[in-house]
Amino acid sequence: MVFKFTFWITSVAAAMAPVASIFILTWIDDIWGRLGTIAAFNVLVSVLLTLMTEARRTEVFSVTAAFAAVQVVFVGGALGTTIKTVYCKPLPS
Repeated sequence: MVFKFTFWITSVAAAMAPVASIFILTWIDDIWGRLGTIAAFNVLVSVLLTLMTEARRTEVFSVTAAFAAVQVVFVGGALGTTIKTVYCKPLPS
């Protein structure tokens, strides 16, 4: 029973960490705030992996590095952009 409960908690935390970080990063305009948020979420993911799994240090490092890469790519793509409406025009006949 305890194993199932912890399994579900870790599964939900693993699924929500990337979503939560991206959601929060969309609301932060300052680059230093975004970098601080990325650092905070990476520490959180690393701590959760260490405490809630039997992952080795290399596995924790790999997951944390991949997670950081996803966040940095998101922030890099979001810098200097605003939400724009894109209209598709039909091709000329």
